[in-house]
Amino acid sequence: MVGQPNVDPPILPQRVFGGCGERREQRRGRVVEHQLVTIECIDWFGPLARFNGAAVAAVGASETVTARINRILDAYGTAGVATVERDIGTSTITCASTTLADNTVSMAKAAAASDG
Repeated sequence: MVGQPNVDPPILPQRVFGGCGERREQRRGRVVEHQLVTIECIDWFGPLARFNGAAVAAVGASETVTARINRILDAYGTAGVATVERDIGTSTITCASTTLADNTVSMAKAAAASDG
């Protein structure tokens, strides 16, 4: 019986980065089948993960997950930190009120988790 040649499994597309590409450079390597691609990226989650919201009176009872995440990001942007582009899906699930006093990413993850 002839064995199978060592073949790498196919690389499936995965979203492993939440930022955006700034510049892409591609050039051929020594072997025709291989190419080297350099991608410069901006990490949007880094600044979000380092930001802790300022406490406000508890508000937002019964707002949708979509509205909650937008409000969390609005609070991040209104604190003098640059806003980021948004592509947030819609949800009909509602949340309990919050003071926005926690970490921005933690609050957004908690809101998203409530939507399943």
